[in-house]
Amino acid sequence: MHLLRLPLLVLIDVFKKMTFDEKFLISLLSKRARNTLKLTSVPVEFSIITSEDLYVQSKNFIQSSREPEDTSDYLIGGEMINQKKLTIGKLNYHITGDSSEFIPRVLDECTEVTDMIWIDAKFPDDFEYTSPRPFKSEEFRVDKTVNWFNLAEFMSCRHITVQLLHMRPRTEQYWSSFFTKWMDSDARLQKLTFYFIEEPEFRKIMNVLGNQGTKRTIDEKWFEIKRRDGSEYFIEAFTTSIDIYTKHAYLEKLKRKEAFDELARKIGINLRI
Repeated sequence: MHLLRLPLLVLIDVFKKMTFDEKFLISLLSKRARNTLKLTSVPVEFSIITSEDLYVQSKNFIQSSREPEDTSDYLIGGEMINQKKLTIGKLNYHITGDSSEFIPRVLDECTEVTDMIWIDAKFPDDFEYTSPRPFKSEEFRVDKTVNWFNLAEFMSCRHITVQLLHMRPRTEQYWSSFFTKWMDSDARLQKLTFYFIEEPEFRKIMNVLGNQGTKRTIDEKWFEIKRRDGSEYFIEAFTTSIDIYTKHAYLEKLKRKEAFDELARKIGINLRI
């Protein structure tokens, strides 16, 4: 069936599951494809503005309008003003200076975000955080200060990405404890990404992963770990980054790549005609 002949509501759901690369290739097919993609893409984003007070501002992008419509403002550090109930799809928290005492309250509100949370901030060295409830977000990303980020508390997210450049060194026992807890559980976490890893930490993580089960090399960058309980994990390792997939997530990645390659092939044929 031709993709663009699907009902609008079905298309919205289909495009929601596509990656940026897949959407970009579809936009090249025709003007109709590009317009349909624009029509069905309705992101909801939250931005955080810092001054003397800290504000979280909702931006709801409406299909019929070129400009974002402000639907509500929330003041954190005073009374919470909620003008309209919203489902928050994505929340980005970016700040260059040391963050304030409102951090825990911001993070507590993040538990209801559905798609992606990105925390890119400097936190005090002694900052600790314990979530009052599991996070619902598909993806959780942490940059800059990451010492506060306890991986085991965020396994309810499907994908976690952590920058390890400024992280305090961890012991192999720490990494072994975490990976065993994750791999022995039925947690929702399907993919774990580490990047900007210093060489000593890289060696520790790779050693611990190799001890989780029987290791099978797939190619120069990929290998598989098969554990005694029958579970399988797939690891893609570069010099400064490591991606760890469950078997389910790995097979999904292969399917997306096959679909992407097929779409690229068809576009190549269309461009030659």
